[in-house]
Amino acid sequence: MGTVSEIQHRQEITIWVEDKNKFDYYLADESFLNCFTDINVKYRCIHGDRFSKYDRSENNIFLIPIFNLEEMYSKLHDMCFDLMAFLVSNNIKIIISCGHLSIDEPISDSIISFKVLCNDSNLDDDRIISINSFPVKLWNFYGPHYIQHRMLNALKDVDHDIITDNKEWWNTEEMEKSAVVKIIKKDHVWKALMIGQPFIYNGDFDLKKLGFKEYPWLNKKVNKIFVRKNSYFINKHNKENFNRIVKENNNYALFASQLFTR
Repeated sequence: MGTVSEIQHRQEITIWVEDKNKFDYYLADESFLNCFTDINVKYRCIHGDRFSKYDRSENNIFLIPIFNLEEMYSKLHDMCFDLMAFLVSNNIKIIISCGHLSIDEPISDSIISFKVLCNDSNLDDDRIISINSFPVKLWNFYGPHYIQHRMLNALKDVDHDIITDNKEWWNTEEMEKSAVVKIIKKDHVWKALMIGQPFIYNGDFDLKKLGFKEYPWLNKKVNKIFVRKNSYFINKHNKENFNRIVKENNNYALFASQLFTR
């Protein structure tokens, strides 16, 4: 199929579906496509295109998007023999896509060979392709223009000294109304890094390892004027570092290396 370097520069995937009229394209976006910043996709129908449009040189996959993990085995069980024969004979990989979910329980054995694309997993299972989808999803949702060009304003008016971020994780506007945000959920940290927002997070998140800077004064009693004046360069660095990470590590290379080179 090609070397890793060749595949990394060929960010194009052919997705095979059993029935184009019944395929859930919205769920496919949420569970698969939105996990990458830059990927070209074309769809092929098993019944309509299997003989005339199959090209072995393409990065062919059969995609099964799922909303929750309970759907996985029923979807696999419902695959008919004719479909399985086509996929196996043409070495088309079966991908269970749940990039919006994390897997922390073992996957049951199955006679069917497949891979599972998920957001995160600590399991030692070569069927699992674990990626960090939250930074990329933020990039896709807000767009690179927001991330790259939105200006930081160190002296902007704020409504709060500190708020607790316990709302929907896309809601960055609420974060920007506070001098400091206390973050509860780990994935919300990426919002703060994306927009250059001072935050407190007491969980397991190695910022320095990822090239981000921490706020050394956040455990001290400081007012919001101090925060606004002394966080600008840290905010700017973190915002630029987030932008760099998402552009350089768009998840596709990791996905391709575990799928098309094995």
